[in-house]
Parts: sequence; structure tokens; C-alpha cells
Amino acid sequence: MVGVSEFLFGYLRICIKGGSAERFLNVCAGRGIRLWNLERTEENLCFDLCLSAFYHLHPIIRKTKVKVVILERKGLPFLMNRFRNRWVFFLGALLAVSAWLISTRFLWSMEFSGNVKITSDQLKRFLEERGVCLMVPLGSIRVTELELALYDEFADVTWNSIRILGTALIVDVKERDVPQGQKEKQSHLGMNLISSGDGKITDMIVRKGVPKVKQGDEVKKDQILVEGRVPVMNEDGTVREWLLTEPDADVWVERKLQYEDCESLYYLETVPGSRKKTGYRFSFLGKEYYTVEKSVFYRESILETDVTPKLLQRLGMPIRIGKITHGEVGVTLRKRDEDEAKEQSLIKILKFLTTLEEKGVQIIEKDVKISIEGDFSLTYGEIMIREKEDLFQKTEDELDGTQRGLE
Repeated sequence: MVGVSEFLFGYLRICIKGGSAERFLNVCAGRGIRLWNLERTEENLCFDLCLSAFYHLHPIIRKTKVKVVILERKGLPFLMNRFRNRWVFFLGALLAVSAWLISTRFLWSMEFSGNVKITSDQLKRFLEERGVCLMVPLGSIRVTELELALYDEFADVTWNSIRILGTALIVDVKERDVPQGQKEKQSHLGMNLISSGDGKITDMIVRKGVPKVKQGDEVKKDQILVEGRVPVMNEDGTVREWLLTEPDADVWVERKLQYEDCESLYYLETVPGSRKKTGYRFSFLGKEYYTVEKSVFYRESILETDVTPKLLQRLGMPIRIGKITHGEVGVTLRKRDEDEAKEQSLIKILKFLTTLEEKGVQIIEKDVKISIEGDFSLTYGEIMIREKEDLFQKTEDELDGTQRGLE
């Protein structure tokens, strides 16, 4: 087996013929010359020996009358001699290794996990304000100080961990749990619950505040439903002062929505062409570079691959390479037929109703018609809905007297 010293100082593969091969081996053993990987054939004996030991074989060869043939030259000295005219290659390899060693001392990527309410952009801005950005020395990052500052900056963070892994900064956070579907309640102290539009009150439950209407009443837009101040009366029936409170009530109002929409039957349609241009995209530090730029005629772009080479992944370098194809796209003017136009209008109506339902609005009845008038598709009608009022407005100027909050 070849050792490190043999590789560094070089070794030879030698074959001896004729003479006395057994005597040759005995003399080499007596003089302490190490031979290995011996192979014996009918006429030859092959083995490996160190380059330095080869220069001591001349008297042994003459004494044993064998013929020596050098089969192979191995080891670093011969490897360097082979590439002595290719110094540019070694210089490039040296520069590449040096650049790699230097790059491992800088920050090249940031990774965030566990953040939901707090966006990654907010966390990046937080780090940049404290001098932590891409390409800064890793030694200048004070992880403990950043963890403490993160608690002070974001009140919703209950736990966080910041660590450096290779050339990446890993930020893990845990936010304060909020029950699903429950939003952070905004204070409406001293505000009135008002109507967002005309309609009829179908249900009303008031837990806090002064109700100004009752179930079954017809209300107008901006009419006060529940007042956010409670009067304190004198013995003579006059108002002594007003106590501000926060209205807490469930008021459901039934109202009609007028739906109107007009859309042209003509539209522009993109038609893919047969010509394509293929190139590569390089992404580094958030910037993208293309070998082939798309033009006005090659507007359809398909990113076929987008990967980071395994070597760059191990180094933590934020470089992505992808193959991208730009396809030729033409534009033509088309006109929808009657069935197509009605289908398009129906899709818009269903999308509008879905949006209302996502906001908690109940759809009671809908009477919407679609008609084709000339080059236009007209959609019009009424939609009966039932929704919970949640619009607040500041109270009017208070009456004379001291105002106090009512818990």
C-alpha cells in the first residue's frame, strides 16, 4: 500500500529481467531497501520502490546482472513535472481555494422560520438596521444581542433563536398564539356603532352601550345603532356627565345590493408562436442576470430548471442557476359569442358572491340578469344580503361636564 511519504517524494514501478532475481531481492533486503506490490511472472519480476531508493540500485544491478525496466513513474514530483507548463491551471486552483476560504468568513444567506404575522421583509429590515446584511463578516454578528433586541422590537415574539450555520444566518421565531378566526380587537372606547347602509334590523343583542334602535327598525346609512357613551342623570332628570364606554353588540341588518357590470365582447388574446429562444438565468444576492433577454415578441417565459449546484449548497452561496425559454407570443383581437359572454359574466358574479361570503355576509336572495346589447354584455340586478354591522365612528362633541371611562 502506498504511504503518504511515498506519494509526496515519488515512487516507481520497476520490472527486472534475466540474471538472478532471487539474489537481487536478498541483496535489497540486506541493504534495507523496501519493495512492495511484488508480482512474479515466468520471466519477469515487477515491484514498486521509492524514488530515493532507486539511485542505490546501480551496484546491486551490476552485481546480480539483471536488466531493469521502468514501467511507471508515480507520485507528486512526476505529477508536478507533467503539468509544469500549465502554471495557469495551478494558479487558478490556488485562487479558487483562496476565494472559497475567504468566502466562508462572510454571511451569504438568511433563513427565517416560524414567522406568520411578522413578515420576512420586516425581519430583514430589523437585521439591516443593526448592521447585519449579506456579505458582512460572520465575526461581527453578535447573536445574543440580536436575540434580546428582537424581543424589544416585536411584541408578538415569545421565543426566538438566532444562530450561524456555515455561511447562513438562521432565525427561528415563535409568535404569540391567536385563536383561529379571531382578530386582534381594536379599542372602540367612546365610539358609536353605526349602520354601513340602508336596511332593516333582523337581530340585535346589545351587551354594552346604549341602543338607539330596535329589532325590526328600518335604518339609514351612518345612523347610530349603539351609542358609545352612557349618560349619568341628576335628580331633576338632566344629564350631569357622560361616561365613555366601548359598544359591544351583535346587530344584523338585511339590505339590498345593486349589482351592475358592463363588459365589452371584444378582448385581446395572446397566441403562442413557433419560435423560441433558450438561455440561462443566474440569480445572486437577489439580482437576476439573463444570457438571453426577452423582447416584445418573446413575452412568454418558462423557467424549466432553477437549482443551486450541490457544491454551492455546501458552501452556503446564494447562487441559483436555471434554464429559461422565451416563447414568441402574438396578440389578436377576438369577439366572444353570446354563450361565451354570458359564461364570463356568470363567473364574475360568482366571484363577487364568493367574496361577500368570505367576509361573513349571508346571501339571502339574488335576482341578477345578463343581456347582450350590441358589443357589450350587461349584468344588472339586486342581491338581498344579511350582514353583521361592524362600522364604528367617533361620538359627537360631548356635552358640558367631565368625561370618564366606564369599565
